[in-house]
Amino acid sequence: MRRKFIDTGLSHWKNLVRGSQSALYELYNIYYEDLYFYGMKICGDDALIRDIIQDIFIDLWTKQAKLPEISAVRPYILRMMRNKAIDEIKKHDQKVVGNDNSVFESLVDFQYSPEEMILSGESEQELSVQIAKALNALPTRQREIIQLRFFSRCSYEEIGEITGVNYQSARNTVSKALKNLRNSIQEEISSRT
Repeated sequence: MRRKFIDTGLSHWKNLVRGSQSALYELYNIYYEDLYFYGMKICGDDALIRDIIQDIFIDLWTKQAKLPEISAVRPYILRMMRNKAIDEIKKHDQKVVGNDNSVFESLVDFQYSPEEMILSGESEQELSVQIAKALNALPTRQREIIQLRFFSRCSYEEIGEITGVNYQSARNTVSKALKNLRNSIQEEISSRT
């Protein structure tokens, strides 16, 4: 059964469409961190990501009367981040051609450091290194969806809206990624014994 996700920013979105500047500020406060971390995983350029976030909120303000009626804000603005980041990548690398997904697959490289994986204490550091290695060995699409599902805490519906895949594809990709992670970690453990 599909879980219905609750989007805390929806009332602010509706107020933004009606012209509320304070609603724009609230949306910024609610979603800035999600946008920043997802953007950093896409391209890793702090200044560029901050500029893109500003552009997203400028676009929201200038196009407020034309904004669509949506059921959830988070996937909508994360999709904006993804699209704007791809556009920036294309702009800076004129040799890049293709649709957004092929550009994304060929240029974006979600990478994880052991530091990101450390939960607490030195005893878990070795496991964190193994998990980071296993994550980095996944195909780009699987890394992106793992990022959205477990690090950005997106539902499968949100993942589908952000990446353009359907609900079942998002679930299948997470399932494949987790299976690949398990196999990779088990291989690493068995090679040490």
